[in-house]
Amino acid sequence: MQKEKISRDVVVVRLASLEKAKVTLQKEFIGIDEVIEQMVQSTRTWFTLPGLQTRPVIINLWGLTGTGKTSLTQKFTELIGMDGAFYNINMGDSNDGGMSFYNTLDEVFEHNSGKPFVLLLDEFQHARTKVQGQDRIAGRMANIWKMLDSGRLEMHDFSRSIGILNQRIKQLRLCLKHGVEVENGYVSKNLQTYCDITNERIENADTILRRDRRTGIPRRHKNKTNKLKKSLPFYPSYEWDELVEISKGRFTSEFEVEKLLAQMDGEQVISFLEELLDEAKKPKILDCSKALIIVAGNLDEAYQMSHNQNPDIPADVWKKLTKDISLNHIKAALSLRFREEHIARLGNNHIIYPAMGEKDFKDYIQLRVNGISKSFLNQHGLKLMVARSVLNIIYQEGVYPTQGFRPVNTTIDRFVQNNLSEILGHKLIDFPESDQVRLSFSSGRLIFEFYHSGGIIGSKKKKVHLTLQDKRLPKRNNDQALTSVHEAGHVVCCAMLLGEIPEIAVSATSDTSSGGFVIRTGRNKVLQRSQLIRTLSFKLGGYAAEKLIFGKDNLTTGSSSDITGATLFVRNVLADSGFEDMPAAIVTKNERLDLGVLDHDGQLDKLVVQYLKEAEALASKTLESERILLMEVARALFDKGLLKQPQMKDLISKHAVYGSVPVKFEFPFKDRFLKQLEQVDSLQKVA
Repeated sequence: MQKEKISRDVVVVRLASLEKAKVTLQKEFIGIDEVIEQMVQSTRTWFTLPGLQTRPVIINLWGLTGTGKTSLTQKFTELIGMDGAFYNINMGDSNDGGMSFYNTLDEVFEHNSGKPFVLLLDEFQHARTKVQGQDRIAGRMANIWKMLDSGRLEMHDFSRSIGILNQRIKQLRLCLKHGVEVENGYVSKNLQTYCDITNERIENADTILRRDRRTGIPRRHKNKTNKLKKSLPFYPSYEWDELVEISKGRFTSEFEVEKLLAQMDGEQVISFLEELLDEAKKPKILDCSKALIIVAGNLDEAYQMSHNQNPDIPADVWKKLTKDISLNHIKAALSLRFREEHIARLGNNHIIYPAMGEKDFKDYIQLRVNGISKSFLNQHGLKLMVARSVLNIIYQEGVYPTQGFRPVNTTIDRFVQNNLSEILGHKLIDFPESDQVRLSFSSGRLIFEFYHSGGIIGSKKKKVHLTLQDKRLPKRNNDQALTSVHEAGHVVCCAMLLGEIPEIAVSATSDTSSGGFVIRTGRNKVLQRSQLIRTLSFKLGGYAAEKLIFGKDNLTTGSSSDITGATLFVRNVLADSGFEDMPAAIVTKNERLDLGVLDHDGQLDKLVVQYLKEAEALASKTLESERILLMEVARALFDKGLLKQPQMKDLISKHAVYGSVPVKFEFPFKDRFLKQLEQVDSLQKVA
């Protein structure tokens, strides 16, 4: 194999191109600097020294929807000058992505086989090879896995042209068998028999059918080259272009086909067609060894918050949670969709996107608005200033944290882009001397203030319908009073029993299916027996608070989801934890008996009830002792509708019995372990 020689200058230029691309990408893409750094680092050798590559470089991009996986790949490819060798297959376009895949590979074979190119396999979660735990026949997708493995792929042509040719050969053989004769490529005897077998029309004799080069529509022409009268081509003229397509470059036009066929009799025509068919059926080897393959997708199994569309949960909460997603989480999520050998072929180069935080969304909004303002000034000569109040309402109305930037774009259009024609109309009609306009928001209205030489000369207002923000406002009604007490119960139990202040507590939400909620992000890798009751008390804190403040007779169904969640939680823990001197997995008669020991006497259910009662008692005792704190948190939720962690911390410092959150209890496993080791060492010395 001939070695590829790349000069020092070329390497330096390519490295500089990568660095420049990285800087540009980190300016244009918000919140993914580390992702961009990893991507550039992973492609450095592929881009600078492609001759060293014997297998494709595979980079996996996983994240929530709308975080820029596809657009980053496209922009990166453009910045390094590879956009002419960029191919994109959306794996969600069809059941298995097969036809899109083959069409793309035909292009790659023609232009880039054995050369560096970039292939994006987008929405890759749809390429699953396991469904509900069972292996799924990969079909055409098997070729994708072959390509990801070795980079070399046998491509068989299953085009329509081959099918047509195969069928036509059978018809022409039948024609000869029934006495049809051929001279110089044209039927010279038994034309009617030929027409009956091939479905040709005898009235079309002495004409040929060609596709119009401009429109592609077949048109009949008088045949000026055929010397026979009342005759038709043995191989129909309207299929000559199909022969050009499958000839693999042997013919460049149908005129060349016509010229060759004009020298043949019937057997020679069929022999020629069979030769073409055999050649077309031979596989062609596609060499993708120099490729950069980007696998991109959304893995809901790893990003479990992806199904939570509540816009009231702070973006920073989800960002914090996604930072804990590791390569092990990704591979575990992949194992639910793909067979083990397929996961292995994806390699270990998995780049994990974080969820976007509050600052990321606000930076993105500012970036988009700046771009709109710049474009408006360049096209119409009017400077557009967008006030902070508009940026804030765009965030409040447009951000659904688990959906990424896409919904935000439509809200930016609603508050800024879609008002530009109206602003320009006011300038031209009402304020022709204006040279700048300020767009602000107040009390449900957009305000257009027009300026000339720094001074305001007039304004216009426009009412705007708010879809989310109005619903978030505290209602201070019966429902919110109940919700405020309920969520305050969760907050106090979380702080006093688990030693953790929640991220957020909400009693007025835009989500009509939810009265309120409390979000905590702290979790233990393992749950200790001593923590189980406390965790259950937190889950039942809302129920206990309602019972304490409003009385048992005024309990509502609002705690049903909490009670169900607590019941399932403790049951699952007790069923296989061994906490109650039962080192065995316990199952009921409705569960698979091969997964555990059957709970014949209902002992598990009795334990569940026992734990729930004990947890409720602890929650009630805690809330009674911290009644002032409970009511002050409830007051704040009733007045404001939402409390963040710093606000709750301040309330605890002012109103908790001991003025602070207890230290989070964790059993000192390490200290106990080291102490036991010391005892063992002492015994060995004595011996």
